[in-house]
Amino acid sequence: MKIWKSGNKGFLGLCALAVLLPLFFHWSYVWGPKEELRLFNNDTLAYSYWWSYFYNKFASLGQEPLWNPYISLGYPALAQISNVSFYPPAWGLAWAFDPNPVWFLRIFNLYIIIHFCLAAAGVMWLAKGQGISPLGGFAGAMVWTLSSAASNGTDGFEWLYGLAWAPWALHFLLRGLEKPTWKPWLQLGLVLGILYSTNFLPVCYYVSLLLAATILVFNWGKWRPLRPWLGFGLAHLLAVLIAAPTLGSLLQLVVQFSERTHPTYAYAMSGLNPAYLLDRFFSPMDYQVFRSAWFGFGAYLLALIPLFVPSARPRWFKGWMLLGLVVFVFGSGTYLLFTDFFYLFLPGYKTQHWHHRTALYLGLPLVILVGRGLDYLKDRPVSDSDRRLVAFLFGFLALSCALAAIVKFEVIKRPELHGYFVVLAISALLWLWSQGRATRIRSLVVLLMVLELGYVFRRMEGQTSDLLANYPNYGRGADQIWAEAADLEQRYFEGTREMNALGVPILRSVASVRGYVTPALRRIDRFHLFGFGQSIFAGKNPGGFQGEFFYPSGQDLPGFVQLATGPRVLLLGNTEVFPSPQSPENPQNEKAFLEKMASTNLEQTLLLERGAPQSCPNLGSWTLDRFDLTHLALNVTVPPGCANWLLWVDAHYPGWQASLDGAPAPLERADYTFKAVQVPPGVHQVVFEFSPPLYRWGRWVRWVALGGLLVGLGLWGRWPGREAGR
Repeated sequence: MKIWKSGNKGFLGLCALAVLLPLFFHWSYVWGPKEELRLFNNDTLAYSYWWSYFYNKFASLGQEPLWNPYISLGYPALAQISNVSFYPPAWGLAWAFDPNPVWFLRIFNLYIIIHFCLAAAGVMWLAKGQGISPLGGFAGAMVWTLSSAASNGTDGFEWLYGLAWAPWALHFLLRGLEKPTWKPWLQLGLVLGILYSTNFLPVCYYVSLLLAATILVFNWGKWRPLRPWLGFGLAHLLAVLIAAPTLGSLLQLVVQFSERTHPTYAYAMSGLNPAYLLDRFFSPMDYQVFRSAWFGFGAYLLALIPLFVPSARPRWFKGWMLLGLVVFVFGSGTYLLFTDFFYLFLPGYKTQHWHHRTALYLGLPLVILVGRGLDYLKDRPVSDSDRRLVAFLFGFLALSCALAAIVKFEVIKRPELHGYFVVLAISALLWLWSQGRATRIRSLVVLLMVLELGYVFRRMEGQTSDLLANYPNYGRGADQIWAEAADLEQRYFEGTREMNALGVPILRSVASVRGYVTPALRRIDRFHLFGFGQSIFAGKNPGGFQGEFFYPSGQDLPGFVQLATGPRVLLLGNTEVFPSPQSPENPQNEKAFLEKMASTNLEQTLLLERGAPQSCPNLGSWTLDRFDLTHLALNVTVPPGCANWLLWVDAHYPGWQASLDGAPAPLERADYTFKAVQVPPGVHQVVFEFSPPLYRWGRWVRWVALGGLLVGLGLWGRWPGREAGR
């Protein structure tokens, strides 16, 4: 194979080193004594732990983890951003789930580090494809995996996946732009398919937007840019087909519940306040993507070379700088104005975590600039003007740092400002290089950068310890942390719906619902009615990112709260219909509907979306004959007279089906949130089953797409009528 040729041995060696360095710098997160084990970020663990348990429990029963009936009023795992069911690299994490606290914590941390390693390898190949030397690629890999981008990635699994796969996606895109073959676009489709299978649309959207911006930059001013867009479309079509099981169900969710979720993605005009933009623009050091506590200054010094020296710039430099300026000015605020123009109107989602987005846009171009800057140091400056420019720039920086160390030493000695010494050392080396006195400084500069970034990460451990000490569930040592977490998990899942073993109503068990559903599902998770706004919340804001922590008080909808925290199954004969034949989401019907919900005893009267009212004796709560994670089966007896409605207090969602004595039965939406089926007099068996049709079809589509992709990668014919070099 070409990669194993002797000329690539240096690249392979540095690539292996770049992959192994994250393991070295984070060894204490995996191999340290159990009393000293740390978490990368409590949010990442809080989101994933519950779903790892959930997935493991499903798998042990031989079932697919499609619906979680235990959390709140039930919602589909298909729309959970931290769900590990459909992202292939996460399957091992779920299968390895063990109540043993220390063991799983080590596996959990190793899983994060493996994504750092994957990101490092991706940057190495990206740099190689751009003609950057192996040493320059190595420097870029360290910048990407031991810096702000990495720290942002540990904030949540979804952004960690973007950190790991974005370099690979950009690498294959650039290969597709430079070589007239199908193969890079097929490889890009595979990478995007893996990323899309995470089911987290924001990071998928931003990676795709980054790729589209790259095509615009590379084809600016050209007359025939159609071919790259065809490849781009092919790659995304493959990605959508590979992720069809989850994306199809998510699309169905967004379409069906778009009206109910409107407050989630409604944008306040205050987001366009210029004060937000000015704050982000003039104080960048306050934010993670530029914070020295997370990002080494050495990378910026190397990036200054292509910024100021034209001969060191990549050919796409002007386009990327313009793009970076636009993203920085308009993308660093709370709301985006340009790059989120489409995302602004995507139903059911809300812009969040702008620093992750900025890391993707500015981080990868910075990686290339660092590699280019390091490669520029191979030889002496190509011209006298370059030499004078480099000498002035880095001489000024070195002199400034030296004066600061002398005049303000009491400030410089603070450990968080150690970057001054790195700037002083590297600036002095670069000034000597401009004078022709240090022609072989590249390895020394890289060594200083690695030591600096490693020191930064060692400093991070203290911050992590402070975080754990202040976090109520995770501050008391590994054994106690996980013993409590495992106990909480078991007691929560095995508790009853009305009151779990912790003595907490299920609807208010915040620790268990912290695994965020996608924003579109919050209205299901909090019985849809949260979407009706201020009348329920009495002035509270239901549309914020943390909106799932708001709960309606008992005075707002007492009957609904009693029903949601009571028995799971009821047989009710008294029925009424919604106040209007139209959807209650209609603003004109909102007041009447809320008044009806507030004045109705829902434990005695069933509100149906359609049908005719009836008045029959209620049979009350019912005992389950069989209940598992995806099926509910009951044997019920209805006395002669009139039919009763079997109400299951569990969220209604597309994909639920009901059968009566083995025959399909209509499933109705009841009490706006739940599901019910009519049962005639006599002895009958009712079965509820969650089987989304789009998921069933999506599985076949996924395997067909993967098979076709593998065949295409094996054949990878060239573009019709095009030959390399022609």
